[in-house]
Formats: sequence, structure tokens, C-alpha cells
Amino acid sequence: DLSPAQTGLGLNDLHHWFVSQELRMNVRLSDMINLTIGGYYSDERTTYWTMQDIRYAAIPLQFIGNDPVNTDSKALFGTIVVKPIEAMTITLGTRYTDEHKDYTFHRYNPDGVTLNPFLGALNGVTAVYDGTRFDYRASVDYRFSPEILAYATFATGFKGGGVGPRPFNAAQARGFNPETVKTYEVGLKTDLFDRRLRLNVAGFYNDFKDAQLTLLSCPQYGGPGPCALPQNAGNAKQKGFEAEFQANPVEGLSLDGSISYIKWKW
Repeated sequence: DLSPAQTGLGLNDLHHWFVSQELRMNVRLSDMINLTIGGYYSDERTTYWTMQDIRYAAIPLQFIGNDPVNTDSKALFGTIVVKPIEAMTITLGTRYTDEHKDYTFHRYNPDGVTLNPFLGALNGVTAVYDGTRFDYRASVDYRFSPEILAYATFATGFKGGGVGPRPFNAAQARGFNPETVKTYEVGLKTDLFDRRLRLNVAGFYNDFKDAQLTLLSCPQYGGPGPCALPQNAGNAKQKGFEAEFQANPVEGLSLDGSISYIKWKW
């Protein structure tokens, strides 16, 4: 309510424009080979207007921001599915991604004209992230019978990089890289006893690199003071298993249950 209370007020107004296009071609090369290839493109423009009145901080954090943000993404991908024998399917896929993001900061006093005394050095500063990624996936499944299917999968993936949106000085106006993962999974899917019992089990292992974590203290970027900067600050390993069942032993009766275990280490 803009009273003298030691609280905070934030107003935000976003103007956003986005366009994307994907082209894809499916090809049947033979009775045992199918191919999909394609490309993707997106273009994104956002203007982030904000007024922040943060009174509980010891520094002057009453400011207006009017920040343009541009994001572009381009990708090429392909998948081939091969059935060397009737019961087996092999799937191989790949994707190349090229990303760009730039964020320009404006930090004015609430009058919208003069520069904020603490954040004014950020005015007109642009932070940029550019990155490329090559990801791939391989899986094989084998159907022992119409009721029992076993599979194994390996894949890579990522969460895109970007720019820290809340710098408190020009040195904190910086980008961060993608968070990546390699995943391994094996499992068994079944429909048994004339489909009265469905039982699925799976085991998995995930290897995370360069986890995107927000630093609450970052003297290496601009000296002492507040910080809310995402950076690539950690690795993790995760493993576990899952099992689930659904049973209809007699007409009108349904039973289901599941169990899972995850072990996570940073």
C-alpha cells in the first residue's frame, strides 16, 4: 500500500511475442526401417517492466526496470527405428540445438528518469548467453510374448542456459550454461493372466552435471553485497527403482499399488 511499513511492493507488466515452427518428414525406408528427420526454430521477444519498492533492504532498492529480453532457438533432429527381427525394436535418435539469449537491464528511480543510486551502473548493460548442444538417445526393447516386454535406454538431455535476471551490480549481469544429464534405464512391462494383472518394474541411474543453482553470496562477482545469481554450481548422481501393479482378480474388484526408491547425492 506504499505506507512506511518495512515490507516490499512489486508491480510487473510483461509484453511478450513468440513464434515457432517445426518441420518434420517421416520416411519408410523398408519393412524394417523407419526414419524421421526435422528442424525447429523459435523466436521470442519480451519486455519486462517492473517497479520494485523493497524497504527491508539496507540499500536503496526502490527502482523501475524496463528490460528487453530476446531468446532464439534452432535445432535439427533425427530418429531411426529398426526392427531387425519381429520381436525387437532398436531406436536411435539425435538432436543438435543452438540457443541465444540476451537481456538488457534498465534501473531508474521511481520517477522513471534519474538513475537508481545503487543499481544505476546496470543501466544499459546487456548480458548474453550463447550455447550449442548435441544430444542423443539409444534404446532397445524385446517382446518375449504379447504379454511381456523388456527394454533398456540411454539418453542425454539438458536444461537450457540463460542470464541471471536479478543482478545487483554490473559484474553480476552474466550468463550461465546448460544443466546436463545422462540417463540409463532398464525395465520390464507385463500384462499377465489374461490382462488381469499389469506389473511394471524399472531401475534407473542419472548423472547430472553443472546444476543451475542460485548463489545467495557471490563476492567473486562485484564484491560484497546481495546476490541472487544462477550459476553452474553443482553435480549430482541419482539412482533408484520403481514398481507398480494393477490387478482385477475378479469382476468388480480393482487393486493397485506402487513403490519407489531414490538415492540422490550432490
